[in-house]
Parts: sequence; structure tokens; C-alpha cells
Amino acid sequence: DILYVKSGSATIKNVTLTNMSGITIRKKAYEGNSADIYMRDLPAGVYIVTVETDQGITTKRIHKQ
Repeated sequence: DILYVKSGSATIKNVTLTNMSGITIRKKAYEGNSADIYMRDLPAGVYIVTVETDQGITTKRIHKQ
């Protein structure tokens, strides 16, 4: 399972995946308008994805089944 992130015209700087306890599971730096996060080895549950771009920060909740 891979989570794909696209930002349109903004440049992605970092993508962070945290669990609901606030523990950082993955953090990866990027230089482009798309990114991917490998999630196959993670258990099912709810995660928070934070995407930092040159235009700001967006946070979304995702459910992995």
C-alpha cells in the first residue's frame, strides 16, 4: 500500500505520517509536486498526514484498512 500525494503547482518539501498518539511513523523530504509514502508494513488504523509545501502546511486524516 502506497499513499500518493499531489500538490498541483506547489512544491512539496516534507511529508510526515503520524499515528493517533502523535508518534512520527514516517518523515520524508521531497523536491517536487508529488510524493509517495510506503504504508504496506503499517497496521490498519487512522493516521495523520502532514504535507509541507512552499505555500503552507496541510494536514489530513486517513484510514488504512
